[in-house]
Amino acid sequence: MSQAYIWGAIVGAAFGIALLVALLWVTKSDGSLKGRYDERQELFRGRGYKAGFFTFIGYCILYAVLHDIAEVRVISATAAMFAGICLSVSVYACYCIRHDSYLALNEKPVRIIVTFFLVSLLNLGIGVYHFVQGNMVEDGVVSITAMNPICGLMMVVVAFAMLFRYRSERRHLEEEE
Repeated sequence: MSQAYIWGAIVGAAFGIALLVALLWVTKSDGSLKGRYDERQELFRGRGYKAGFFTFIGYCILYAVLHDIAEVRVISATAAMFAGICLSVSVYACYCIRHDSYLALNEKPVRIIVTFFLVSLLNLGIGVYHFVQGNMVEDGVVSITAMNPICGLMMVVVAFAMLFRYRSERRHLEEEE
């Protein structure tokens, strides 16, 4: 790997961390960086972690079987493991969203949904750039550059799950009035 690539990754990671801290601050209703959850939410978040964990274990087993036994090599190991992480995070997030335990009590749902859609668009845009440049697939194998569209897809799934939940809650509240 070239030094420019390594420095680009370091600067990108630092920018990402700074952006994450800013987003955490903006999405809270009380200006805090930490989310507040009640006991019921903590219970379902724990169950969500469990579902995500077992999803990742199943994914890793499937990847190992395909890679080592069937010798199917269509994606780089790094991109494949990142896809597994994104899959398990999606399972966790959707489980928690379904059980109304994803968002903290002090978070603003609309800001979170908009942020997730913006992050997904950014990642999908970077994926389109890599696809157009022709470096998404190298030697017949999906390369590490697929990580952005994989992340973008995960963010779209979570954002739509949140949007669906938010809209159904709003409809339910309007029907009660």
